Amino acid sequence: MARRLTSCCCCCGLAKGAVCIGVIYLLANCAGVLLLALTLTGPPILRIEASGELSDEKEKEEAVQRVEHFIMVVEIMMLALMAIGIPWDILLLVGARRKQRYLLLPWIVWYSLLAILLVIWALYLMVTLLMTGDKSVVVWVYSAACLVVAAVTCYAVALVGSFHQQLKEEGGRGGYTMHPTTEG
Repeated sequence: MARRLTSCCCCCGLAKGAVCIGVIYLLANCAGVLLLALTLTGPPILRIEASGELSDEKEKEEAVQRVEHFIMVVEIMMLALMAIGIPWDILLLVGARRKQRYLLLPWIVWYSLLAILLVIWALYLMVTLLMTGDKSVVVWVYSAACLVVAAVTCYAVALVGSFHQQLKEEGGRGGYTMHPTTEG
């Protein structure tokens, strides 16, 4: 049997911790969706410069366009992932407040998958950098940040999973208290 958490950050119970996590993730996802939507609809913030290895100006411009296109695709994917997370965050808040464990499951599943994707993405970037010999500090810092976010997400999933298990042990569905009657 897996170990369960008994409190959130050693200072509050699982229920309050799940609500705090729901609020933090909801605010982060809403802010991320807003910022990414503004970034995608506005003029390019970053101007990519091609390396000096390309001699032809046309080649340089094509390389810059490929990189800018790749960045735009990544931003769209991040926007979609954050937008998909918003309903699950709301469901977590409702489930934690009403103590309905089944409402916690979509959040647990979604953020477990997201943590796995973050680790895979960070490792992919690191391996790509190692194989190409690129010494881009920004990408290394970004990869490390992805791993930190994945670790925090794993802790959040463990906490909400522990709360789910606690609700299960306390008696079933949470807010549902009606018992069937027998007619005689």
